Amino acid sequence: MKFPLLKIIALAFLFSSGIAFAQTFDVEKVTYANQDLRELGSIYLGNPNYWEAILKYSNVESVSDLKRGHLLLVPVGLIKATNEITSATLKTIKSATENGAKIFTAELLENAQQKYNSGIEHKKAHNWKDAHRSISEALTLAGQALEQSQLLRRQSADATISFRKGDVQNRTPRQRVWREAPLFTKLFEEDRTRTLRNSYAEITFLDLSRVRLNENSQALIQRSKLDVLKNATDTKVRLIKGDAFAYLQKSPKKKFDIDIPGLDTRIKSKSFWIEKEDRSTKIANYEGEIELKAGNKTVLVKENQGSVIPKGAAPSEPKDLLPSPVLIEPENSKQFFKPDLRFEWKGITDASYYWFEVAQDKDFKKLVYSTKTLSGNNTTIKSFDPGVYYWRVASIDQTGFPGKFSTEQYIHIIKDEHAPYLYITSPARQVISTNPAIMVSGETEQSCKVLINNIPVIVDRDGTFSKNIQLSEGYNKVFISSSDKAGNTSHYFSNVLCEVNENVELEIKSSKYHPNTATIITNTNLVSVEGITRPLSSVEIKLSDGGKEYRAYADTSGLFNCTINVAGASEQILLHIVSPAGYTRTDTMNLLLDMESPVINLTERIPERISKREFTIRGSVTESEKVFINEKLVDTNFSHKMLLNEGDNSISIRAKDKAGNLSIIERVVTLDTSPPKLIKYTIEKMHGKNNMFKIYVSAEDPAGLKKAITVKLDNNGKVINEILRLDENLNRYEGIVSIDSSDQLKLSSITLEDYLNNSKTYFIK
Repeated sequence: MKFPLLKIIALAFLFSSGIAFAQTFDVEKVTYANQDLRELGSIYLGNPNYWEAILKYSNVESVSDLKRGHLLLVPVGLIKATNEITSATLKTIKSATENGAKIFTAELLENAQQKYNSGIEHKKAHNWKDAHRSISEALTLAGQALEQSQLLRRQSADATISFRKGDVQNRTPRQRVWREAPLFTKLFEEDRTRTLRNSYAEITFLDLSRVRLNENSQALIQRSKLDVLKNATDTKVRLIKGDAFAYLQKSPKKKFDIDIPGLDTRIKSKSFWIEKEDRSTKIANYEGEIELKAGNKTVLVKENQGSVIPKGAAPSEPKDLLPSPVLIEPENSKQFFKPDLRFEWKGITDASYYWFEVAQDKDFKKLVYSTKTLSGNNTTIKSFDPGVYYWRVASIDQTGFPGKFSTEQYIHIIKDEHAPYLYITSPARQVISTNPAIMVSGETEQSCKVLINNIPVIVDRDGTFSKNIQLSEGYNKVFISSSDKAGNTSHYFSNVLCEVNENVELEIKSSKYHPNTATIITNTNLVSVEGITRPLSSVEIKLSDGGKEYRAYADTSGLFNCTINVAGASEQILLHIVSPAGYTRTDTMNLLLDMESPVINLTERIPERISKREFTIRGSVTESEKVFINEKLVDTNFSHKMLLNEGDNSISIRAKDKAGNLSIIERVVTLDTSPPKLIKYTIEKMHGKNNMFKIYVSAEDPAGLKKAITVKLDNNGKVINEILRLDENLNRYEGIVSIDSSDQLKLSSITLEDYLNNSKTYFIK
């Protein structure tokens, strides 16, 4: 099996040092005899500050625990091996970086650096086993990054798309159609790269210089040369449209130019921004200086200055850029457990907009979000995934120049969906207490927020907590919650029944109970005894006849209900209550069985039909507790006036006794104030009798017509009053009138009347 040169060197180092695969290391054993531990560290480990490692390796927590004769273990081999592999790892990371690992194997190199940093932290804490393991893993990762970078470098192009987000495309000189540009796409001279809306791309060159294309931008690589013997680079880029940031690795052997037609540039800056528009180009410089020359005019754009170069004209005099905003919130390095965050910074006078960026790395190569159109000094971003995020802000002036970005700050988004550990030692789920207070204690995770009945409680460093809470007489609910920083919550409920008062409460709530005589009066054999006493008490009911015993239990509100069977007309009830704490109470009550309904006596008959609006009902009720006439309470000897409405009126008389027996009289009284209605009238001359006439009058009325009516007749100016009799079969009045002459006879008026004395005179025209 063949190994690449790098692997052979790395493995040889690991085997020769004995630190890669050996599971045990040399350990010196020293008997403690009041020696100075710093001196032991210097003698055996070459560093007096390693005395803590001796204690940890010997499982001794503190110097005060040491006694004469104690056997100390000195990890000579482990510390030596860890220090050696630390040096080797640092050299390998440096070599990988010099060979372009930041471009070609950025993730491997970043993981190696993280493992190395973790190992160094373990060393500082004298956790040498963990330090050796982490740094060993870092050496492996760094070796892989170095090997792969050397391989890719031999095959590398002039530049590489080292980061992309959204729609990023490229096109070679021979291609007419833009194509999707995947990550790590190789770029050569005359290749074009463009970004579309909400898209970004970063191009990294052989000398590790970078150009970041912002959205809707396009760039052309005009020249990218590498002199391997002289280790020199010559790079030239044209920004065709849009805007870009340039981050350069400057040295005397490296040259980087931005091509602007009609303009000569000498770039001695490591960081600047450029924007290409149809009529002008803008340049903002952040570090070093940039010389711009067009025609006979030369300007020097110094640090934190900008210049506008109109198309075909000389560059403008440099102007100062706006200062960097001061970041306010979120607080730097703070942890968050929610995906939505609000960002705020101190506003800058004369700023038209702000450029706000969020990235997954400190160098802002891995952009997550970027916008340069914020008019206010705050914004909110939703749906962050778990991880570490860096953010920064720059001010944009009225000309469109972005100032230098603020110092970045970072936040940590953590996804935690697990409820914290919560163990309650007191109280239990169900508790009976004869004291007015109870101790609540338990244990939870450190840094959790504990509430007892919504009141915060101090949590000690070991996660324990305790609080004495006051109880009220009766039923108490104790609610304990523990919430972690992510908002996950664990709950615990306890029901505490507090009984300090020995006098057990009792209130009978039965509807047929009369407290003045302590008597239940009922009209059924099944009697419901209902009341309120101390919660969760036992209730025992006995009858005086020595019959069956009944038992019930009060609920958490103290309510109890027991149905008993009564045989005799009169009984005595013995009610015995035992509270959960053992307090007792005994009461006696009387019970009467009454199954006879009250008797309603009316003094006057209630008429079916009446013509007067006011009507009085008179009467009395025996053995009744309450009497109602049409739902209105009246006395048992009543004389109740009622106002009737035209038409039918319902009347209900209800009498109810103490036992619940009910008597009812229901009637309908019709109020009729309307007179009879005239239907038809005729006068006929009797056949063969010139001076005699028959008169007919038809009428109707619900109350019934009177037996006779009076009509007035006109006989040539002479008034004749005639009485007509009712023919009940034909429902009409009839009569015969005899006059002196045979002249015509006419009706002048008809007076109709019913049996309720409602009358009306109809005049005949």
